Amino acid sequence: MPIAQLRDRLAPIIGGDEQEIGVYCGSGVSAAYQIAALAALGRLASLYPGSWSAWSADPERPVQIGTR
Repeated sequence: MPIAQLRDRLAPIIGGDEQEIGVYCGSGVSAAYQIAALAALGRLASLYPGSWSAWSADPERPVQIGTR
């Protein structure tokens, strides 16, 4: 995919330059592709290997529900 098209596709989720980006999926494989795509756009992203299930299992962690 051309970089311009990739930038357009990911623009709604990238946010500002200072916004930290965390990527997750079920096993980490799909997330690795997202991290590579973001790196191609010059944005660093962190892989959260535990997926949503691991994050949400701890009631002390913040969770946003509903629309932003």
